[in-house]
Amino acid sequence: MNQISAVVVGCVLLAGFSTGATAAKPPKRDPVEITGQRQQWHKITLSVDGPHASEDGNPNPFLDYRMQVEFRHPASGLTYNVPGYFAADGDAANTSATSGNQWRAHLAPDHEGRWTYRISFRQGSGVAISDRSDAGEPVDRVDGLSGEFEVGKTAATGRDFRSRGRLNYVGKHHLQFAGSKEFFLKAGVDAPENLLSYADFDGDFKSDGHKDNLVKNWEPHVRDWRQGDPVWQGDKGKGLIGAINYLASQGLNAFSFLTLNIDGDDRNVFPYTQYDERERMDCSRLDQWEKVFEHGTRMGMHLHFKTQEAENVHLLDDGHLGPERKLYYRELIARFAHHLALNWNLGEEVGLNSNPSTQDKKDWGNYFWSNDPYQHPIVIHNGHKHYDLLGKDSPLTGFSLQTNKADFRFVHPMTKNYIRRSVEAGKPWVVACDEPGDASHALVPDDEDPTRNNARKNALWGNIMAGGAGVEWYFGYKHAHSDLTCQDFRVRESMWELCEIALRFFADHDIPFWNMVNQNNLVSGADAYCLCDPGSLYLVYRKDSGDVRLDLTGVDSGFDVAWFDPRKGGELQMGSVKSVSGGGPVSLGNAPGLANVPGDQSEDWLVVVTSNGKRGSVSQTAPASKTVKLSALNDFEFTPSGDFVSGYKDNARKAMAINAAKHQGVFAAAESQFDGADGKFDVVLTTLAETDGESVYRVRINGKLVGEVQNPETSKDYRAVRHRFRSVSIQSGDMIRVEFNSDSNGKIPEGDAYAFSRGRWRSIEIVPEGAGATPQHQAVSSSAGSESGGAFVMKYDPAKAKKVHVQTDGVVVVEAEDYDAADRQSHRTWYLTTKDKTPDVQPDPDPSHAEGAVGNAYLELLPDTRVTHADPLVQGVSFAPRGGQCSVLYYPIEFKEAGRYYVWARINCTGSEDNGLHVGIDGRWPESGQRLQFTGHHGKWQWDSRQRTEKVHTGVLGKIWIDVDQPGLHTVMFSMREDGFEFDRFLLTKEKNAMKSKSLEDGPEASPRR
Repeated sequence: MNQISAVVVGCVLLAGFSTGATAAKPPKRDPVEITGQRQQWHKITLSVDGPHASEDGNPNPFLDYRMQVEFRHPASGLTYNVPGYFAADGDAANTSATSGNQWRAHLAPDHEGRWTYRISFRQGSGVAISDRSDAGEPVDRVDGLSGEFEVGKTAATGRDFRSRGRLNYVGKHHLQFAGSKEFFLKAGVDAPENLLSYADFDGDFKSDGHKDNLVKNWEPHVRDWRQGDPVWQGDKGKGLIGAINYLASQGLNAFSFLTLNIDGDDRNVFPYTQYDERERMDCSRLDQWEKVFEHGTRMGMHLHFKTQEAENVHLLDDGHLGPERKLYYRELIARFAHHLALNWNLGEEVGLNSNPSTQDKKDWGNYFWSNDPYQHPIVIHNGHKHYDLLGKDSPLTGFSLQTNKADFRFVHPMTKNYIRRSVEAGKPWVVACDEPGDASHALVPDDEDPTRNNARKNALWGNIMAGGAGVEWYFGYKHAHSDLTCQDFRVRESMWELCEIALRFFADHDIPFWNMVNQNNLVSGADAYCLCDPGSLYLVYRKDSGDVRLDLTGVDSGFDVAWFDPRKGGELQMGSVKSVSGGGPVSLGNAPGLANVPGDQSEDWLVVVTSNGKRGSVSQTAPASKTVKLSALNDFEFTPSGDFVSGYKDNARKAMAINAAKHQGVFAAAESQFDGADGKFDVVLTTLAETDGESVYRVRINGKLVGEVQNPETSKDYRAVRHRFRSVSIQSGDMIRVEFNSDSNGKIPEGDAYAFSRGRWRSIEIVPEGAGATPQHQAVSSSAGSESGGAFVMKYDPAKAKKVHVQTDGVVVVEAEDYDAADRQSHRTWYLTTKDKTPDVQPDPDPSHAEGAVGNAYLELLPDTRVTHADPLVQGVSFAPRGGQCSVLYYPIEFKEAGRYYVWARINCTGSEDNGLHVGIDGRWPESGQRLQFTGHHGKWQWDSRQRTEKVHTGVLGKIWIDVDQPGLHTVMFSMREDGFEFDRFLLTKEKNAMKSKSLEDGPEASPRR
């Protein structure tokens, strides 16, 4: 797309638009309203009071009015010409309104700063689909309205695509996010094709006599809906919204749907008011669709719009680009093109039982390319082979591949075929396999195929290793939970696990798949695929047993050889051959096993063959586009001094470490001088998680702190964890320093005490800024990370306290908002919410719970980015495994009696990711105060005193306490475990069972203060 002036068309509904739009409006208000989060990549909605109209009225609001909005970013010159649409009363999803005076257009802005708008609003017969800018007559009181607004930086994080920007075609075989510069590898569902055939949507399609038995309720996924998720008309939508939550929780990142299946297999999905209508849209149903799509974008799900199916290719204008098809396409663009990650599929199985001409297909594609302001990718699905659409003159950017064998064996060769042909034609296509397998069977339920051998080997890895963009799974019609009947995605969960393993491999190891090509000709011996960056990196997927050989003829380098298990995942493992040299064919040896006994030789393995040329000393002429990997063992030297002890080299695990038998709770440090080209980079630190403790790591450049992180809790020793620090300036000669400590979590007994982790870490990678960044592994900015180092140091001075709470009648009761001080809030802050005031902090998906809080006031940790288990868990930012790391509250308390005090807290949790807290005393965070856990009444204030344990995640009652060693002034501290936590008050009592668990009572009166 022209980056300076994109005069094109498209957009949609806004997430943040008030659902109270039907309330009486004050007179003389501004006719134009800008709503939504005014942030880069977020949906911003322009609403205007236009002509009053109705879905069935005349003039026809869909054909006889044309609203276009020119949005311009003056600083860059970027201009978008965005189509508007008739929005009835502005809240049709909830009101089912069919008439009103609200007209809308949506912008997803690329840039921060000032944006301007100017509205063109014209009336005339068929003006909406006219190509003439002067068609019809201007609507005087609306046409020409203009204004401006400011756009800030996005606050979105995690899976939310708004944290990464628009997904664009960039002339490669993979799509790229415009903001983060990440490339996209897809794994999702192509079925059921009638996903939008949903009983909770408005319309008489549910009872019009056309396949009404296929309408879904998505009941099995109602349990996956979470508090704060979208609904409409009360509690409608929970099933389908929950289904999207479930897919995201499984690590998938795409789902597909038909938007028009009149005359097709299902016949319940269409945008029109009635089955036989072609010129009038159902505003409320389309508004409800938008709620689903918007949630998908926030959950990191690519939206695959299949605009027609085999049976109805000739439904609109007999298959040509006429008024019916133009109107249909315009409405899709206007309402939904603002979404960041989507593709327009010109049709499912186009050519099967239909015969559109080459010109027809190009006309369809050119309409989208010319009228979608963001020029989203355009693909077509094979009924015919569509080789006539290859080449630079075609509007298509990719291909949606379908195969026809139950064992998926054609996925790999057909993916290669389309990739090869597109390159030869001069325009590389993004080739995804969106219906692997055959129509009858394809991906059957788990109980019919527990191993998933063919699906995993031939389809999932078959497409990826061919250079493809990923897969969407089809469900065969001869099986339960089919392409038309599926309402429960859990019945295929084993395949979702395998997809997540594949995606995580490429993410965790920063594999530059977008720059790699298939070269199966380089492997021999076993049945295998080869995807490579020649001379640098070779991935060899060995499908079955046998010695696999890799031809390195003409390559003058040595290579390390490691193995990855695509069935179970995990870290890279060593096989019988540790390294090979270039110059000719080499054997890659046997898969990992015990001792010298070969491992699972009959199973599939991925062999990772990486150049091990000299590291850590890069020539001044080395291109900045290459990653520099510095090995802890080979490129760093220990620098013991002051409080920093010396470490040792753990050769068995290829890591630096601290001897925890001698040095406990202290730091070691190591340094290496960077000799590469100057520039901005992402710095990736690879550490090894340990069960004994969660070590802390700091990275410094020339003494300046780049970031600080803490290893996650783990049940498996030596799991590799990658921490990414973004946008770091490094110059040749700079000193890179890694500081790492030993730490104990008090879980693993050793002698008379507990074992300590050893702070193991393997490498530092200097990666070109944004290259290979993926959301699956921990990602932190250059200033992010754990706020705590080794031991907690309390800087708060209780002698200067202004609010001291006094124990009376043997107990202490304190309102959470009555803290005396707070610190360590650089990432998450305790905000006060009252009945009259709600913090203006985003993201915060929960509504206010002031009603029900004692005194109508409470504290909440914001922003709240980890809302579901699918959202990224960033140590020291959205999650703190130990007390004192983040967001600490201090409460000075005058105790009249020494002893053990059980800690009860009154909180409100809305899910499983905002219900944890830590408690400590006098600068100490004892194990008895770790992981205060709450479950039970979601969305209600409740009391509890439970400790989360490894075996009981819902918490053990009576296990949370603090010990007061003597009467007098002490400081009780609370700190974050999970963001989004809502805290009303706490009780300290010597009675273990002072209250009933999950009690909804207010509790005793607050203690007095002095």
